[in-house]
Amino acid sequence: MTKEQARLARQVGLLTAIPFILLAGPVLGYLVGSWLDRKLGTEPILLIVLLLVGLAASGRETYGLIQLASREDDGHHGGDGGQGRGDGVPPEGRPRQRD
Repeated sequence: MTKEQARLARQVGLLTAIPFILLAGPVLGYLVGSWLDRKLGTEPILLIVLLLVGLAASGRETYGLIQLASREDDGHHGGDGGQGRGDGVPPEGRPRQRD
């Protein structure tokens, strides 16, 4: 497998996970929220709160996966060309460090 094929396979794997992530967060929030509501007698407050938390978590994770896939598509790993700390800030954009 060439390097380009490996990169493409990784991107397909990352992007294929998105529907499952978008589904898992709200479903888990619904299940845990409804179970807690039944146990604590707070229906439907915890169900709604945890459903929204699951939606937000799924959205955040999906955004991160899309960013990762687009960085790999651009050939950037960490945004600094593979040089530096890997924090996404190019070396010329960082303040100079004193020794």
